[in-house]
Amino acid sequence: MADIGCRGVGPLCGCLTIGVIILAVDTATAATSAAISGPASVVSRRNVDAHGHVESLAPMISDVLTESGIEPKDIDVLACGVGPGPFTGLRVGIAQMIAMGAALDRPVVGVCTHDVMAHAALGLADRSTPEPEAGPEPGLIVATAARRAESFVSTYEYSGRRSGGPIALSNDEAHHAMLAEEVILAGDAVDLLIEDVPTYRRGPRFPHAADLAAIVESQLNAGEDWSDDVDLAIDLDPATARGNSTAQVLIKRGRHGRLLLPPRPLYLRAPDAVATAAASTMAAEMDRRA
Repeated sequence: MADIGCRGVGPLCGCLTIGVIILAVDTATAATSAAISGPASVVSRRNVDAHGHVESLAPMISDVLTESGIEPKDIDVLACGVGPGPFTGLRVGIAQMIAMGAALDRPVVGVCTHDVMAHAALGLADRSTPEPEAGPEPGLIVATAARRAESFVSTYEYSGRRSGGPIALSNDEAHHAMLAEEVILAGDAVDLLIEDVPTYRRGPRFPHAADLAAIVESQLNAGEDWSDDVDLAIDLDPATARGNSTAQVLIKRGRHGRLLLPPRPLYLRAPDAVATAAASTMAAEMDRRA
């Protein structure tokens, strides 16, 4: 195991050394993925089932640990994709990592799922065609299915820096954004909105935890500072949040080149589930009596 010295926030403030062992997961899209990244190798799994996050994740984590020969006690850092994504699935991976972090006394760090896909796309895409000159058009668009005839969309420069989003757009708006020539397209929403995307423009459809682990290791070894900022200690419920929401803070951070985030879900809208009138009345009565 890497010598990381302190615990809690400490390992993420420069105490880490090359060779850190990272367990990473992502459940922000229809795919569930898990990876264990050690000094010698990376072992990973991925399963695509929009309704199978809960059933898939724990066995997947067990599989990658068993195959790698790494014991949970040897893990240095836990990492999770923080979205954007549909409300229920997104929470599964984050909650699992937070629970394991508490049990193992290890730090948990988040990464925007679109950032993971963007870095994978820009590293794997066929770059045989010349890059366009710098201008207002993005070099990459990540669009993931958001249900409700919407897509979660982010734009990136060829350098990998996020220039816009993530934001929830109608599918018509997302389709229009994807029509720019020579833009690399990543995410499962692309298949729903664009036909016959050339191979050189097609990035990954789903995120992979192995790419997430690689980003975390790279940023930690580069000395990126990370802390659970006070300005993020706010209401996580998008239906009641006011002013500087969690989503706005995380989005702003990403545009300034920060890849490592607190393990908090990046919600861009209220959950699909709607409380019944009876439940709402009961909740109001309980609040009144409190």
